[in-house]
Amino acid sequence: MKAQKNKGVSMKRVALAFPIGVDHLTEVLYGIRNHPCAANWQFLTNPERHRLEIRDLKNWDGDGIIAQINSQEEAELIQSLGIPCINISGVLKKSPVPRVCADYEEIGKKAAEFFLKKGFRNFAYYGIKKVWYSAEVYRGFRNLVADHGYEVDLYEAHSGVSTEWQQSNDGLESFLRTLAPKTALLAAHDPRAVEVLQTCARIGIKVPEQISVMGENNDKVNCELATPTLSSVARQGRKLGHKVAELLHSFMNGESVAGDHVIPCGEIFERDSTAVLSIYNPEIAKVVEFIRLNVLQQINVESAASHIGRSRRWLEYHFKEELQQTPLEFISSVRAEKAKELLELDASLRITEAAYKLGFSSTNQLNKYLKKFYGMSAKEIRQKVK
Repeated sequence: MKAQKNKGVSMKRVALAFPIGVDHLTEVLYGIRNHPCAANWQFLTNPERHRLEIRDLKNWDGDGIIAQINSQEEAELIQSLGIPCINISGVLKKSPVPRVCADYEEIGKKAAEFFLKKGFRNFAYYGIKKVWYSAEVYRGFRNLVADHGYEVDLYEAHSGVSTEWQQSNDGLESFLRTLAPKTALLAAHDPRAVEVLQTCARIGIKVPEQISVMGENNDKVNCELATPTLSSVARQGRKLGHKVAELLHSFMNGESVAGDHVIPCGEIFERDSTAVLSIYNPEIAKVVEFIRLNVLQQINVESAASHIGRSRRWLEYHFKEELQQTPLEFISSVRAEKAKELLELDASLRITEAAYKLGFSSTNQLNKYLKKFYGMSAKEIRQKVK
């Protein structure tokens, strides 16, 4: 696309052709707005609806567009406008304009790693036909699962508002009935994962006991209103928005901008839909229970092995075989999990007190654990809660 030259005006008019108010897109919007180059941007949205359609911009004479381009028709229309545009949608495999998107393959890998560490051996993916990002998430999920010797059962629904939802639900229901007990299921995004939860409830499949379910995007409304609450892989929306603003600024000022710009995915937010371990070995199950119940004590691998009357070597071998991690790694992750929980739930508890209560030698050691597992210090976790 030919870049539009700077008109010499102080304000740039930028159209937002994507849904406003969707949680993960709101994060993108904040990332855009907080970039220094967007200080003099005037944003155009639809005053009556939460979404400005690309077709609404046919006769618009603005400076830039940030859009979700979800069809070939929209791709052709965007190109015909001749206005610098950044695409934030992963629906099309080839974007007609520069695009900023999440690392979809990494999202799939991250979910697979999460489930493997919980001991799952049965896996499923609920995707969307002819949608590029769904295929990429599936590819990352399937490949890492395959590296550990397992397969992924696949079900794909049709996309679009014209979908016959009852027919789609019937197909999903049949698919879910075929899955083995203790299956880990990843959905292409949170609303599809919620659909899985609702279908499971209707046909009597227990979540997470029989099927463990995870979504993608970490849309808090979808995740926290679901029953059970939904675990999800987050995107780094603000970083994505920051990159969008940077590229559109360059584009509107006559610089050459092209290609896909990929932003690493965020962390996994675990909620009730995955709050279970899939453990086949009863002795390992006893060790896991022992660790969780005694994490505030000075436990170690030796005391865990002693609890079941086994040697450290035996425990390390069979624990790794069952949960894809060593007993020491698991103890560390549970301690970090408990520390994060304490910091989030008890605002009156000082960080030094939390470190002492959990058996850490210092706040530095506590921060080391938290940085490793959550990418944040104790202070940053506290600030995020506020």
